[in-house]
Parts: sequence; structure tokens; C-alpha cells
Amino acid sequence: MAIISKNKKNDFPVKLFVAGALLNLVLVLGIIIIWRLSVIEANMNINSPRSGGSGLAAPENQKDDPLITRIPKFSDYLTQPLVNSADPSIGNEKAPMVIVLFGDYQCEACKTNSEIIKKAVGLFPNRVRFIWKDFPAADLNSLSWQAATAARCAGSQSKYWEYGGLLFDNLKNLDENSFENLAKSLGLGMDKFKECYYGHKMNKAVVDNLTEAETLELSGSPTVYINGDRITGELKEQELIDMVKNSKP
Repeated sequence: MAIISKNKKNDFPVKLFVAGALLNLVLVLGIIIIWRLSVIEANMNINSPRSGGSGLAAPENQKDDPLITRIPKFSDYLTQPLVNSADPSIGNEKAPMVIVLFGDYQCEACKTNSEIIKKAVGLFPNRVRFIWKDFPAADLNSLSWQAATAARCAGSQSKYWEYGGLLFDNLKNLDENSFENLAKSLGLGMDKFKECYYGHKMNKAVVDNLTEAETLELSGSPTVYINGDRITGELKEQELIDMVKNSKP
């Protein structure tokens, strides 16, 4: 029994030492975490629009601080719409005038603008390129969103513009059954259309357009860009035609 009692007494300073070491480790880890959080917060403040920072440069007293990583934001680079093959377009791909419309198939002014731009493309097919970008309500269950994805599914069968025209023609009469019915009226392959539409395969394309619109800080649809210059609201047909006529070939 004496041996057991002796071991217990000797165990006490060992346990105390271990407990102290663990406490020190916790304190060190806590200090490191607090330091890292302060660095991240400082970096976020530099890149925050509310702080007046562009994300490209730090304040004078922090420019040489190696602990702060400055990450440029996407909005620092995107000042006009992206022009690529991801979005529906008509007209000459090398046209000197590129018109981008951020629109919604539940928007009367978007219908008007789309028709005016398509008329300009028809009159000057080699001088104008028209690109459509979706800017629907940010709600997957809205008719606005469903119309955007349905049109892109029709586009996968080379009928984007025809389907979009039908959406605008039925703008005030759309319901959840309309999208499949419009596809049938165009003679689309229904199995392929249903797989695309009900499988939500075009959601990402619409999300990409919405992200682009938000990055450009667009206030609503329709918003038009002509060679990078922003125009908000309804276009005037004659003004656009005159602009095309007077533009450099």
C-alpha cells in the first residue's frame, strides 16, 4: 500500500506540469488566432468599397506590410459586359458595333428594346452584333427566371431567338404550362427540351449573367451597352439607326 501511495504523490507534480503545458499551448494558439483574424479584418477593410479602397492598393502606412495580402476584386476589372460565345447573339461576330441588352422576358421595355435592336441588325447585318444577357428576378420559381432558362433550352436546339420572340408575344399570358407549349409550337425535340428545362441545366448560365449584372451594379432591366457605353431605359428606334449609320464601318 505504501508503494501505491508514493506513486500517487509523485503523479501530482507531473499532472500539474502537463496541465500547465496545455494551458500555455491554448494561450499561444489563442494569440495566433486573434492575430490572424486581425490581419484578415485589416485586409477586408482595405478591399471594402465602404472604406474607399479599390482593392488594388493599401493605405500609405500599410503598403509595405508583408502580412497583408491584397486581392483585387472582380469588380475592379469588369467595367462593361463580357463579350463571348456563352450568350445568345445575332449579327456579325466581327461587327464594329456591339449592342448588349440585359433583359427580362417579363419586361415590356425589354421587348421594345429587343425589337428595335433586332431591326437594326436586320438593316445592318454586317455592322451590328446583338447579344442578349438574362437579368430576370432572382427567384428560381418566378416566371421571369423560368422564361430565361426555357429560352436557353430552346437555344440548345438553335431556336433561341424564335423562342424568345414567342415569350415576348405571350408576355402577359405566361404561366407554368406555357414553356412546354411554346417549345411544341416551334417543333422542338420535346424529350431534349424537357430534360434541359426540368433538369435546370441552364440555371448556371442565368446565374452567371445575374452575377455580371450585379458586378456592373445595374439597377434594373432593360440596360443596354453600345460598344461599352451604358444606356438605361427604352431605346429610340431612329436614334439607334442613325447611330449605326454614322458609326465607322
